[in-house]
Amino acid sequence: MVRYIRASASAATVFDENDTHVGYYNNFLNPKDLKYMQESKNRTGEIIMMTPDEYYEACSKIFNQSVNDLKYQRSSNADTILKYTMAMLNGDVFPLPYVNFADKSQEGLHRMMAAGDAFGWDKKFPVLVVEPLDQELWDQKVIFDNMRDFERHDFKKIVNDAAEELSDWDMEAPMDILTQLKSAIIEKAATKFDDDIDEADIDVDVECVEERNAYRINVYLTEYNGIEEDRWAGSTVKLWLDDMFDMSECILEPSDFI
Repeated sequence: MVRYIRASASAATVFDENDTHVGYYNNFLNPKDLKYMQESKNRTGEIIMMTPDEYYEACSKIFNQSVNDLKYQRSSNADTILKYTMAMLNGDVFPLPYVNFADKSQEGLHRMMAAGDAFGWDKKFPVLVVEPLDQELWDQKVIFDNMRDFERHDFKKIVNDAAEELSDWDMEAPMDILTQLKSAIIEKAATKFDDDIDEADIDVDVECVEERNAYRINVYLTEYNGIEEDRWAGSTVKLWLDDMFDMSECILEPSDFI
């Protein structure tokens, strides 16, 4: 790293502690909006003094990359780093860097590298650090978000694959299909996540309704990794199973097994 020194420049004022240039993160810089973020978003933030190395170490945890890799990637933008460095030495004030451990995001790696080059990597600079206010509640939210993502991206295919395996079976009544379909869905869903989740961590609700001379199977993901949730809009997967069996030969009336 290149070290520049200029007596008229001050490391203490290189970052504006009242402005990140991002409206969302500015909410953490005043008491009124900070209270809202804590009560409504389960996030809190405070300004912490960090050396550039400490900032890079914090960001390495977010990106799961080494500090050296992060530095190498930014140093490849040598023109930008030099531009920032000279501006800092000329007294320009830059937006406050931030690191968000809750949402795994940051802004400021280039600025902190320039600040280190300008004033020394042992100097401390203000950084907004955002974290979950209630970690246990946050961990549950992460699981719930994974549950939603799982349903959005994987669940429909898993249900359809399970239904396809049953489509050639000769079923006397839809209840037989419901039982087998539920087991097949849970088994397939568990294998999707290898060792992270097993069948005991997943549950689905399968129901059957009669419609247009066929049976419609509705499948809802109701539990994922210990988190239970009521049904939400868009969670239904519709499977038309009129090829599976002849309704006229059904022993049970739909009202008997819904």
